[in-house]
Amino acid sequence: MGEDKTTKSFDSTSPYYLHPSDGPQITICPIVLRGENYNEWVRSMRNNFRAKNKLGFLDGTIAKPTKGTPEESLWVTVNSTLVGWIHNTLDPILRSSVPQPDDVKDMWDDIRQRFSIGNGPRIHELKTLLSDCKQRGHTVVNYYNELRKIWDELAGYSTVPTCTCAAATEFAKEKENEKVHDFLVGLDSTLYGNAVLNILMMEPLPSLNTAFAKIVTEERHQTIARAHETKSDVVGFTAQGAARGRNLARGSERPRTNGVCSHCDNPGHDRENCFQLIGFPDWWYSENRTNGGQGKGGGRFGRGGGRSAGRGSRRQVAHAAAASKLAASTSYAQAPLQESDRSGIPGLSDDQWATLVNMLNTSKGQSSSTEKLSGPHFEDSDWSG
Repeated sequence: MGEDKTTKSFDSTSPYYLHPSDGPQITICPIVLRGENYNEWVRSMRNNFRAKNKLGFLDGTIAKPTKGTPEESLWVTVNSTLVGWIHNTLDPILRSSVPQPDDVKDMWDDIRQRFSIGNGPRIHELKTLLSDCKQRGHTVVNYYNELRKIWDELAGYSTVPTCTCAAATEFAKEKENEKVHDFLVGLDSTLYGNAVLNILMMEPLPSLNTAFAKIVTEERHQTIARAHETKSDVVGFTAQGAARGRNLARGSERPRTNGVCSHCDNPGHDRENCFQLIGFPDWWYSENRTNGGQGKGGGRFGRGGGRSAGRGSRRQVAHAAAASKLAASTSYAQAPLQESDRSGIPGLSDDQWATLVNMLNTSKGQSSSTEKLSGPHFEDSDWSG
């Protein structure tokens, strides 16, 4: 008898065998029983007990041996271990309400009676969940996982025997086609309408795994396309904002109009916003640097006027520019300025006009000696530096 007991405890094919690591403290099932997930929990537990060759302790096929026999102590050891395995998979809220009897079958039956509902109501509930299972903004993988859970639980309630006849392949293909249609119906039609249509046009209908792979590929393609469009929109918006900022900055210097200036006869602005009267802004010189003397102030005062506009008062530059326009004309090139010329430079006080007349008339009398002493200027046609 002792030899028979030892053989059973060390034979790995015996239901009484326990590996040294199979203590009552381990958790053999990753699913925690919370009550409403009983069907998912019981399927996983039965599978794990079957892998350990201990399912007979749950369904009563391995009954408690007669008291005093050698197998009794082995049965008690295995039974206590199985009670611990089940207890470790219960939610902490439920553990206090589930007793730990001496027989693991009593514990198993007590849990089934409390949390298992009839097959009919549960099948109806699963069918309702299946018909209402839609993608609703979730990823394709998450949506498919929800469908898979419903299909697997429904398969557990099926009482149809496994078909072994010649039509077994066609029957299995028909069941898979139903799952393909369930999967395609719940997809977001605005995102995957074309991909779904292409799958439905295939003859014969592809397998569920093939349909799933095609939809996931389409999802990845759309994700990449949306990321590229978002990046292009950001770059375009930034460029438009920068251009709009430059236009607004220039517009603040001189508002654009459709008329013609009555002072300089140039279109795009009026007399009140004429640069020759109010002064040239800083950006004007950088954009008109290569536009001859006009970019520097124009006329006889082009060089000095252009630089003083960037450092001094814009109104003084405007007065000098207007004066240079008068001095550069044929009638005023050699003759001294008179009081009648004052109308060409509006906005000057009597003292300012007198100072300007004195300065210009004096410079005309000394022009020849000044030019001999000054020599060529930077950027003049005779400049050789």
